[in-house]
Amino acid sequence: MIVVDTRGLLPDQRHHEECPLILTETEDPFVLAPFVLAELDYLIAKLANVETELRLLHELASGVYAIAPFLAGDIQEATGLIE
Repeated sequence: MIVVDTRGLLPDQRHHEECPLILTETEDPFVLAPFVLAELDYLIAKLANVETELRLLHELASGVYAIAPFLAGDIQEATGLIE
C-alpha cells in the first residue's frame, strides 16, 4: 500500500520528478486520506483550473486511488492519543 500525499501529486514540489516513476513502477494500491483529498482539491482549484479539478475527481471516481475512511472512532482515538 502506498499512502499518497499532496507533495507527490502536485507539480513544483520537491522531488516531484521521482514521484511519477515510483507511482508507475509499483503494483501496490494507492491510498488517499480524505484530508489530502480536500487539500489537493483546494490547491488544484486555486492554482490550476476547473478542468484540472474535474480530471482529478474523475480519476478518483474511477478507483485509481482508494479513499481511506476516517470515522468518528478515528477522531476519538486521535483525541485519546493527544490527551
